[in-house]
Amino acid sequence: MIAKACVKMLMSHIFEENKKDKLFSFLL
Repeated sequence: MIAKACVKMLMSHIFEENKKDKLFSFLL
């Protein structure tokens, strides 16, 4: 149960980073 929550948090964090990267590359 806890492991699943950690994975979910990690995945959402990676997703957020990817969105930021896409935004920066779009601006640049």
